[in-house]
Amino acid sequence: RFLDADHLRKIAGSFYALDAQGTGTLTIKELVHAAKSAGRPTSVAHAIFSWLSVPGTNHITLTRFAEAFAEEVIDGRALRHAFESLDDDGSEEVSPQELFDALSSFHGDLTLDEVVQHIESAELEACDGEAEVTKDHQIDYGEFCQLFPVRVQRMKDLAERMQTERAQSEDLTCRFRSTLDRVRDWIGKVDDANRTVHKLSQQTLERSDVGREAAQALRKEF
Repeated sequence: RFLDADHLRKIAGSFYALDAQGTGTLTIKELVHAAKSAGRPTSVAHAIFSWLSVPGTNHITLTRFAEAFAEEVIDGRALRHAFESLDDDGSEEVSPQELFDALSSFHGDLTLDEVVQHIESAELEACDGEAEVTKDHQIDYGEFCQLFPVRVQRMKDLAERMQTERAQSEDLTCRFRSTLDRVRDWIGKVDDANRTVHKLSQQTLERSDVGREAAQALRKEF
C-alpha cells in the first residue's frame, strides 16, 4: 500500500526476470529453475513459494512479491506513509494490536505475543546505547524505522560513506592550504610576465630604437 510507482518499477525488474513464461505471475517451476541456475537447493524455491503464494493458489503475484521485497527499495517517504497507515487513531504511535491486525493478514500463524517481542527489540534498537530504554510497547516513528533492518543497515553504510568522504575532503583541503601561498605567488609572477609580454609586444610595432629594444627584451622573456 505504501510503495509508489518508482518503487514498484525497481521490484518489477527482478519479478519479470524470474517470469520465464511471461504470464505475469511466478510458478513453483519458475522458482525451482531460478534456484538451480543460482546453485541453490530446490527446497529454497519451495520455501519461498510457500511463503509468498496465497493459500489455495498456484502462483505468486507481483503484489505479493513486492510486499516481500519492499524493504530493498523503501525510502523515508514510504516509511512515513506506512507508519501513518498503521496508526489508526492518529496518536503518532502504533500499538501492538494495530501492528498485529496489519500483519496477521499476511501471516495467519502470527501471535500477538510475537508482535510484542518484536516491538521490544525495536525499542532496544531505537535507544541506540542510551542508558534508559522506554518499554511502553508503543512504536513511535523512530522505533518503527528499526523494524526494517535492511534499510537501517543501508542508512548506516551511507552515513559511514559520507563521514569517510568528509574526512578525505578535509584532508585535501589541508593539503591545498599548505601550498596556497606558493600558488598565489606563482600566479602573481605569471600575471606580471603576461603584462610585460603584452607591453613589449606593443612596443615592437614602433619603427624606432624603442621597438628594437622591445623586441630584444621580448626574446629574453622566452
